Amino acid sequence: MMNNNFEIAESMNTSVNPPFTDPTLDSVPSDAPAAPSAATATPSAALVAPSAATLAALGAERDQALARSGWGQRFHLLQPRNLAFWVFGLLGILGAALFVLIIQPSGDNGIVLLRSIAAAVTLYALALWWFLRAVDKYARLSRGLIVAAFCWGAFPAFLISALGNDPLLTLWNNLFGTAFGVDWGAALTAPLVEEWSKGLGLIILITMAARQIATALDGFVLGAFIGLGFQVFEDVLYGVQSAGAGFGLDPFGMATHVLVLRFITGISGHVVFSAIFCAGLVYVLGRPAQARRRGFGAALILLAMAMHGFWDALGGIFGPIMNSYAQSFTVTLPVVTIFIGTAVWVYQEAAPTERAIVRDVLAPDAAVGVLSQEQLAAATTGSLGRRAYVRAGTCRADRRSRRYSVEAVDDLANELASSGGADSDRVLFARNEVGRLGAVPQLTH
Repeated sequence: MMNNNFEIAESMNTSVNPPFTDPTLDSVPSDAPAAPSAATATPSAALVAPSAATLAALGAERDQALARSGWGQRFHLLQPRNLAFWVFGLLGILGAALFVLIIQPSGDNGIVLLRSIAAAVTLYALALWWFLRAVDKYARLSRGLIVAAFCWGAFPAFLISALGNDPLLTLWNNLFGTAFGVDWGAALTAPLVEEWSKGLGLIILITMAARQIATALDGFVLGAFIGLGFQVFEDVLYGVQSAGAGFGLDPFGMATHVLVLRFITGISGHVVFSAIFCAGLVYVLGRPAQARRRGFGAALILLAMAMHGFWDALGGIFGPIMNSYAQSFTVTLPVVTIFIGTAVWVYQEAAPTERAIVRDVLAPDAAVGVLSQEQLAAATTGSLGRRAYVRAGTCRADRRSRRYSVEAVDDLANELASSGGADSDRVLFARNEVGRLGAVPQLTH
């Protein structure tokens, strides 16, 4: 890819007038204002062109970063020569069949209720899907891998949990009595069965996409989507089952009560537990771009299981004071806040590895002035760095242009990854967008 780095410098003067338009690539609004040159230009009047040796070294580091991270590589689910594919497919089919059998509606009212629950849960899942996709903002995973993770949580993990939960619940009842089983059975069972059933999904996906799953942040994101799949289908199941409570006198009211509680607390449940668990699993296993940290990874796995157990024990601990919406929220909202804060901490621990990968991928373009060092820092230092870069604008138009320019830098990084570092048409277009939205000093030779 070394020659491509020289071509970057040669094409600097074309950044204002893109040679073509590709609306499918441009995630930045086409009417986004170009950056006011006086407001955004770096104080230095010019940049000194890097030497050929420097560009060659930066190009080699980019190639190594892309190879190490698997960023931009496509995921193919159909792998008939891989045993993991057959395990995934068989468990998926059996899980889907079991789910359909469990939620079979009875009568016209049952069908209407099921459709209403499915519609509500679908809208909720789409909102969480969009949010979690935005969380994966550095070396982004392929869409196919994300869908596979969701499907594992929805069907194979559901099947394993359904088969594994009942024997353990029966064991607690036999050992300690029914009252103990009601209060504490779920807290002792779900962390063992459900977290490992979801974690197994990550192991299966690693065997199918060893190059693409390269960092703890990849594990965190895939774990979140596995948890989302599990959460969504569990919500449907609980909504249908709750309709029969109270002798079935108010099925819609009972289902609404359960779904509202689960929607409000949903992201702090299986999504968070699985994200932390799978990040820990990657630390334990080690990956091409992630150093092995067995102790830290094991601690995260145990932390996720402990969080899950505590969540399921809330009824046993605070049951007498959780008889209404207000009382339930008083207990659960502080727990939800702590759980989400814990997930944010794990994310921040895992993110630096991928930020360094993005920095290596963009470094050759930054060296020749396609983007400024400020833009590079904003794109690779997290939300705080991005906000600081945007707020440094001198006026509203400048701040808006800065925000769009960071998004354009993100697009450039993803297109470079998709092309393997080559100067594809989409890469050239992305470079032109960076130039259009953020003025950078011209090179001097």
